[in-house]
Amino acid sequence: MAFTHSATLPIGVFYKDQRHRDFTVRISTISDEIAVVEEGIPDSGTIVGVLARCITELGSIPAEEITYGLLCDTLVSEDFKVLRDAQLEAKKKLSALKPPPARLPFRPCPTRTVPHPRRPRPPP
Repeated sequence: MAFTHSATLPIGVFYKDQRHRDFTVRISTISDEIAVVEEGIPDSGTIVGVLARCITELGSIPAEEITYGLLCDTLVSEDFKVLRDAQLEAKKKLSALKPPPARLPFRPCPTRTVPHPRRPRPPP
């Protein structure tokens, strides 16, 4: 199961004279946050930097072109909210997973005392 969510932006992102509205976003991970810091994105832009890394599809924009700079220059606040809400929906999919049932420890059946077939029984 992929922990992604797909939807449509109300306004969209303009890229190469075209508006792109359909998107898919995945949940973010700590590695996304670390990468944003290593890329030198300022603290005030961390959320946008992480979001740029988590958008797996945005219209027909190539994935490598979905960057912090692109979002800062073209994303409107209404679309930003929709993208953040979509990430929350993806997290809900992960949260909704039920853990597998706990495995009970192996307990051997108690042994019964049965007379050995080759030994004669003691007289009564």
